[in-house]
Amino acid sequence: MSISFKVEPVVRKIYNPEAKLNVLCDDKKLVFGFPSFGSCNCRNIIEKISNYDLLIPTGEQVIDLIHAVYMSSNIESDNFYKDNIKGIMNNRFLLTFNRLDFVYEGVYVSQISNLKDLTEKFNKDKFENKLKYGIKLKNGIRFSKDDKVRFAPKKNYGFGEHEKGTLAYDGFVIANYGIKGAEKLAEISREFSNDPVTYGLEIDNKNGLETRVSIIDGGKELSIGASLINYNNCYGFGLIDSE
Repeated sequence: MSISFKVEPVVRKIYNPEAKLNVLCDDKKLVFGFPSFGSCNCRNIIEKISNYDLLIPTGEQVIDLIHAVYMSSNIESDNFYKDNIKGIMNNRFLLTFNRLDFVYEGVYVSQISNLKDLTEKFNKDKFENKLKYGIKLKNGIRFSKDDKVRFAPKKNYGFGEHEKGTLAYDGFVIANYGIKGAEKLAEISREFSNDPVTYGLEIDNKNGLETRVSIIDGGKELSIGASLINYNNCYGFGLIDSE
């Protein structure tokens, strides 16, 4: 008996965005494709971005986009695109592509660069090995050398309502978006009528673990939090280029 296999090449879809959103920040230019992908869950959005050979933006890059929408004219587009992104923030959830592993001691934040980063089993030793060669801030927040893994001890953050401007000092926000990203979110929070809110999970069991993904939204207040991986009310932007 003989067996034959038909090998077919993987055909990547050609991405023709309706528009390119050029975001100027810190002497760099980020080019996002418009419109966003959604409404669907995080896994589906990552698959769609990858199928078009786009880049998955970092959490900081998504914050740069949001900051340009709310705070500056550093986005080379008209108000239609800004209003669209604000509409997502107001009615849905915008993915910021961090994996959040909540444990008893705090939260591990890791950058999602591909589907494997989202789906692979949590490995505390792997994260700790990366963190031990990185940077530790005075408040105990740690960053790996490549900046792709962070850890915030739970004593350095609190979920719930915050005074406007104070997000820059919250450990959960810093671990997700870096020091500059946290400062930008503090600025953005002043554009909303209510005080900003953070939300996530507190693990009481010393061996407990809950995995989520990072999201952000904004109706009457700016909300920075965590979502179930299979939650279907999310949107995400693919990155065409970063200069």
